[in-house]
Amino acid sequence: MHIETLYVRFASESGKARPSVLYRGLEEAVEMGCKHMRLIDHPLRYPDIALKVTEFAISRDIDIELDTPVDDVTPAVMENLKAFPGDIAILFPQDKPPNPQDLLPNGKRMNVKRLIASITIVSSSPVATASAELAEALFARGFDLLKFSILWNSYADATEYLQTVEMVNHLASTYSGKVLAMIPWVLLKRENFRVGRTVCQYKETVGLTLDGVVTCCGTDPIWAPTFSVSSRRLCEIVRDHPALRQLREFDYTKVKGVCSQCLFSRYCANQCPAYVFNTTGAFDNSLPECQWLYEKGVFPHEFLIRKR
Repeated sequence: MHIETLYVRFASESGKARPSVLYRGLEEAVEMGCKHMRLIDHPLRYPDIALKVTEFAISRDIDIELDTPVDDVTPAVMENLKAFPGDIAILFPQDKPPNPQDLLPNGKRMNVKRLIASITIVSSSPVATASAELAEALFARGFDLLKFSILWNSYADATEYLQTVEMVNHLASTYSGKVLAMIPWVLLKRENFRVGRTVCQYKETVGLTLDGVVTCCGTDPIWAPTFSVSSRRLCEIVRDHPALRQLREFDYTKVKGVCSQCLFSRYCANQCPAYVFNTTGAFDNSLPECQWLYEKGVFPHEFLIRKR
């Protein structure tokens, strides 16, 4: 069994961290070939563990990314993070524009590899109407990349959703190479295809919580039973857990629903099978956004081909 990426989830199923169990899981991930680690959820709330995981990754030449909500970030924390050796992604609230003035002095640059602003947009969010000003402010304060996610299920009206997508398209055209977005490929302008997300390396990605529970990646471990490295080796869990085995055996070229008829299915498939599983209950369903657009009658039919 091989692992390329490990999501270290700074949350726990039991409600408390078990560092010794976590570190055992990290060692086993390295034995399985891990080359990338991503610290997600609330790593800054566990600074000692986050520091030790970072030092562990550096000592083994593993790329590392810190992914943290903006509510956990203070000016003092930003000062301490300047020497972080990898990418730092900062998640901003869904319902209001972030205030970059609280994060970095104007024009000041951090020494991290990349500083990423992850912005989730919901229906009627002010972000959609102040996007250009927001982008300018974030880039002026040293951010390298803006990552947008649009919560499609917060929109009752597909028209508003499509207007938000058009805003992201405009930003991507304006700031070439500095914008990414998890939106359907059929809604991207041709010059923005590189903005779109291709199907992830789901066969070689695993998540690990602070108390040692194994998940498929950064998504919630909603399935039962929960397996922990406290009682079994990571390689055994990845091999034997029914959901992980089902994910590993999933063939992204055989998705169901509208994605099976889409011209771009070989590029994006359903983008993130684990997200699709958590949203729809099956790994092989269509990306929910695409299926929703299709059922609303606004999926671009010029991208539909005869079903395989």
